[in-house]
Amino acid sequence: MAAAFRKAAKSRQREHPERSQPGFRKHLGLLEKKKDYKLRADDYHKKQEFLRVLRKKALEKNPDEFYYKMTRVKLQDGVHVIKETKEEVTPEQLKLMRTQDVKYIEMKRVAEAKRLAKERQKQYNCLAQRIEREKKLFVIAQKIQTRKDLLDKTQKVKAPDARVKGWSLGWDPLLQLQSGLVQTPCRPPAQDLDSSSSRRRTRTAVYYALLLPDCSGRQRPSLAEELGSVLAASSASVNCVPARFDTI
Repeated sequence: MAAAFRKAAKSRQREHPERSQPGFRKHLGLLEKKKDYKLRADDYHKKQEFLRVLRKKALEKNPDEFYYKMTRVKLQDGVHVIKETKEEVTPEQLKLMRTQDVKYIEMKRVAEAKRLAKERQKQYNCLAQRIEREKKLFVIAQKIQTRKDLLDKTQKVKAPDARVKGWSLGWDPLLQLQSGLVQTPCRPPAQDLDSSSSRRRTRTAVYYALLLPDCSGRQRPSLAEELGSVLAASSASVNCVPARFDTI
């Protein structure tokens, strides 16, 4: 208990400020403390030690001693300065450096030429792809325009047979022509074989068989296969020469 009271009493005792500079020494500034003296003393001893080492080196120096650095150092204003020597280049070294420069330039030129050729080939490929795409689009546009012309209500085409008066759902012209349920236009009378009306009816039937959409739900073959099947069916049913289709 007494020890605890003693520690508490120390915290309440009066402060003891440091002594200041006497009045007759005010002109010297603040009074130097021990920590300030310690810094000043350490700096002084460090300088004295450096001077002692220099004096020892001067006493122990050999006047006949030689260092290779002496050939590149000169004394200038009491300071040793290293001389800047120019590098001597031999003619062989000059030729080698010029050859390396030429090879470097040639390498850069070849690399740039390859890069340009690659870019040019890429542009050519893009152009070829665009031309192919435009060709396909042109063919598709022609087919669409042809179907529009055939399905135009202002240009009505007379049916080739009286039994067929319209296109009902599920009716396939190609299937009807091949099965013989509908009279094919390639079977005209003998007297009308070469007439223009017979050829017109034949072209009309082939157009409808090839260009109208298939309503039966099955996959329609290609244009060449359909044309060949229609011609084969019409030629096998009647021994007649089919009309020319190169004008279709």
